[in-house]
Amino acid sequence: MDAELLKVLACPACVTKPESGKTRLSQATLEPQGPANDPTGLKCKTCGRLYKIEQGIPNLLVDEAIMPKK
Repeated sequence: MDAELLKVLACPACVTKPESGKTRLSQATLEPQGPANDPTGLKCKTCGRLYKIEQGIPNLLVDEAIMPKK
């Protein structure tokens, strides 16, 4: 996955908090999961949601993200 793309991607669930309405990119950072040259997902450092990468394209739909186990 392109390093420049990772700099601009953010967790859509964490980027905007309804109570403040402000964008919070620094708290919505995604980190690649799986092999460095071919990651299988992106995990949010804040909420723990895992977004799958399908055919090289990150699926950032909140409803399709895998929630962390509690």
